[in-house]
Amino acid sequence: MSNKSIIKFASELKSLREKKAISLSEIHDKTRIDVKYLSEIENGNLEVLPEVYIRAFLKKYAAMIDQDEDEILSKYEIAKGENPETVNLQNSKKIELDKEITSETSGTYDDLEEENSPSTVIDSEGNKRNIFLFVSGILIATIIVVLYLTYFQNSTEEIIIEKPINEIISDRNENDGVSEIKLSDDGSNPEVVTPTSNDSLRLTINAIDTVWMRVMIDSKFGDEFIINPNLSRSLKAKSKISILIGNAGGVNLILNGNKLPKVGRNGEIKNISIDSEGIHYLKIKKP
Repeated sequence: MSNKSIIKFASELKSLREKKAISLSEIHDKTRIDVKYLSEIENGNLEVLPEVYIRAFLKKYAAMIDQDEDEILSKYEIAKGENPETVNLQNSKKIELDKEITSETSGTYDDLEEENSPSTVIDSEGNKRNIFLFVSGILIATIIVVLYLTYFQNSTEEIIIEKPINEIISDRNENDGVSEIKLSDDGSNPEVVTPTSNDSLRLTINAIDTVWMRVMIDSKFGDEFIINPNLSRSLKAKSKISILIGNAGGVNLILNGNKLPKVGRNGEIKNISIDSEGIHYLKIKKP
């Protein structure tokens, strides 16, 4: 691109505008193109934006100063060093693209600088990540529900036993009767829960990722829910807690005040039960 030719082209644009007594602010008000970009174009700095935007801006600019849009674009191509004989052919191929770019960017020119700023890029990426996590959570929940309906009722127990629960409980007998804090689903309104002799199993579920769960308390259906990251849920049972967990690596389990080992990895589906004998892993039997 010939710098002298571009500067001459840009200078001619500015002269045409000034002859019409039209200010850059007036063009901005009508086209929503940022004044900064209009000024850069008139200074010959046409590399400030991708060419598709420069062409769209030039068409808007030409219309505002009562100039033929195609003629301005042809002069722009020639100033870039294009062969004059091929300019018209190239412009005819670009007309439709220019129309699309112009319509797509209409009303958004004020936002170009902001969209390219570091803070806005970070916010945009953060929003995309949050949306992705939310949609992923819904998809995971749907898949787990389908798997449960297909396989869970035919599950058989596999004898893989961790440290017996009665041993864990005996290690903390001195804490019997001490109240624990129970959080609501949204993490607010903490409630003090005093253990009773009827509930020998007290399980706290701390979510570090989005996790779907289906819970049975003492062989009776308890609840089905999704826990979002950084939220907790408390369960109590007399003898047994059964849990079907989607995304097994996304939770930490605390039984009677003691942190239990991880029950699986991220994305894994685990079917476990907890009773006085220990932690049992249920194998999902495929049909």
